[in-house]
Amino acid sequence: MGAQVGDRVIALRSADDTTVYVYGRGVYLGPQEMPYWDPDSPGRDGITWRAAIEEQVRYQMDEPQKEWVCDGRPMGVDNYGNPMGDTRTFEERVAARLADVAANPCIQLDNGAKVYGYFCWWGTEDQYTTAFRRGRGEQHVPVPDPLPPHPAL
Repeated sequence: MGAQVGDRVIALRSADDTTVYVYGRGVYLGPQEMPYWDPDSPGRDGITWRAAIEEQVRYQMDEPQKEWVCDGRPMGVDNYGNPMGDTRTFEERVAARLADVAANPCIQLDNGAKVYGYFCWWGTEDQYTTAFRRGRGEQHVPVPDPLPPHPAL
């Protein structure tokens, strides 16, 4: 939502016609590993994140690297976003992709609780005032304990 690491933000549960339900205000910590993240746990389709990403990386490494061109300009990366001439090992590429999948926007609330972008709306105070609040009342609500798992996990 345009926030930079360290920015003051607000995390919201939901809103209706008269009220915005707020978890609290705090600091945006940037993308962090989600709670309950286990790359070796089978998903809904029975395949683990690790197995799926290993398959993707194997496929990408088996193909000759071809530079992605946008509007006639070389972009310095291949069609998968890997830098041209990438020398990372298979294991390094898998680890980097798993870290990308596990990362989710994290907010450290002033009350000490952490919330993640996968289960709340969040943004800067300005975004909150212009896009969410718009004259509605504000009601503080507790952060779920334990935090809910990500729906894709």
